[in-house]
Parts: sequence; structure tokens; C-alpha cells
Amino acid sequence: MPRTLRPRYRMFGHIAATPAAKNEDRDKMTLDEYGEWAATIPKPEHPSREQRLAYLCLGLAGEAGEVADTLRRGMRDGRLNEDRLAYELADLLFHWVSLCAELGLQPSALSAAGRAHIEERVAARSVA
Repeated sequence: MPRTLRPRYRMFGHIAATPAAKNEDRDKMTLDEYGEWAATIPKPEHPSREQRLAYLCLGLAGEAGEVADTLRRGMRDGRLNEDRLAYELADLLFHWVSLCAELGLQPSALSAAGRAHIEERVAARSVA
């Protein structure tokens, strides 16, 4: 029996499906702006930096599991719930930028470094 869509996922349907609106820019932020905002969200106190990092890493891993589980359910049900996938990706992003903040890294700088690394790997594959 198919499950009904939980209301919390419905808010993400507008991300890819809605044409540009007048106030769309108001709802957008850069990765660095999002990271700055995420750093203001209270998180549990931990006595050491290692424990803070572990807490954030476990949150990131947990959300990656939610993304994977959403895909698994889509395979099982024969249709992917893209609103739920977007919701889980947003949670994953929150934990990722929170981890960046704890490490003192700018998300955009890390993204740029990751892009350069991937471009190097792609270029190396095409030479081989």
C-alpha cells in the first residue's frame, strides 16, 4: 500500500518546479551565508572539539543515510519521492556547513577545492 506524503516534505516541491518569481532572490543564499546562519543554531554542548566534530560528523552520516533510504524506498515503491529527497538533502547540507563552521572552513572554499580535485581526476582519466 503506498504511503502518503508527509506534509513536511511538501514545502520543497517549489525548488525545481516553480518558475522564477519576483521574490525568488529573497529566498536564496550563498553557501557561505547558509554556513554563517547554521553556525548560529544552538547545538548540544560537548566538552571537547573532538566530541563536537564527532557529533556533527554523525549528524552528516545520519542524513546521508536518510538520502540513501529515500532512494531505496523509491526503488522499492517504483517512484522516487523527490520532495522527500530534497528535504533530506537540505538536512544533509545543514550538517555539512555546520561541520565546515566547526573546522573554520568556508563552504564555498571547500566546494571550490573539491571542484578542482574532481576536475583533476576527470582530466587524468581522459589522458589514461
